[in-house]
Amino acid sequence: MRPRAGSGGKKSQAPPIVSFTGGIGAQILSLAIVLEHNKSSRPIGVDLSYFEQEPRQASLGEGVSIWPWGLDFLGFPIERVSALSNIQRNEGLLLSDSPQKLAMGVSALVDPGLKGIFPRKEPELNFSALNISDLRGKDRYVALHLRRGDYLNVASHLVPDQAYAALAARLSNVIPNAILISDSTPDVKSEMILRGQFEKFLVIGGLKHNPGEVHHLLRNAAIHVGSNGQFSLTAGLLSEGLYLAPKRFVTGEDDINLFISSLSEFSAVKTH
Repeated sequence: MRPRAGSGGKKSQAPPIVSFTGGIGAQILSLAIVLEHNKSSRPIGVDLSYFEQEPRQASLGEGVSIWPWGLDFLGFPIERVSALSNIQRNEGLLLSDSPQKLAMGVSALVDPGLKGIFPRKEPELNFSALNISDLRGKDRYVALHLRRGDYLNVASHLVPDQAYAALAARLSNVIPNAILISDSTPDVKSEMILRGQFEKFLVIGGLKHNPGEVHHLLRNAAIHVGSNGQFSLTAGLLSEGLYLAPKRFVTGEDDINLFISSLSEFSAVKTH
C-alpha cells in the first residue's frame, strides 16, 4: 500500500524537484528517485541547498543533526548528482521529506535495474577498513543495528533492546557471529545478553567510523536485523542477504508501515 501523493490542480502534476537532506540513508532514497526518473527519461530536478549548511552532530536533547554529503563512497559526489537534474528549479514542484517521498524512494531502490548502480564493497576490504580482525571475508555474520544517539531527539518509535535480544537467541542457532552497530554506547545489560548468545560478538560505534563503511557492513551481513531508520532501511534493501525490518517503522504512519511490510510475503513470528 503506497501512501497517496498530495492532491491539487495542475501544480501537483509538475515534475518533482527532489530535496536531498539528512544522512546517507535519506540521500540514497532521494538519489534512487532521481535515477529512476532518469532511467525512464522523465523530467526531474534536484535541490541540494541543505548541504550549504555547516554540518553539526547533535547530542541527546540538542535537536536534529546537520549531515554532510555522504554518497561519494557509492561513486556519487555531489557534482555528479547535481548534473542528473534535467529541468530548472522553477519548472517543478519541491518534493520534501514526507511519507510519499519515502515510498517513492523505497519503490525505486527495490527496482533490480537500479540496485546494480550502488556498488557493494567486498567483506574482506570492508573489515580491513573498519579494523575488524576477528572475522574473515568469508565469515557469515548477523548485523544488529540499534539506532540511538541523536535519533532519540526525533524518533517517533524505537525498537526496544529486548526485541533484539529475543531475536538474537534464535539467530545465534543459525549463525554464530554477530556485530552490534549503534550510534551510542549500548545499554550494558542488553549488550551482555546479546554477547552471551554468539560465539563471536563485536560492537561497532556507528559514529566512530566512516559511515559508508558502516553501511557496507550492514549490506554484507548474512542477516541484517534493522532499526527503524533510513540508514538501516537502505542497507537492507540493497543487501543480498536476509533483511529483517521492524514491523512498526514509524508511529502514526500506518501507510508507511503497511507499505514496507508489503515488500515481503513473510513475517518473523514469535512462538513463545
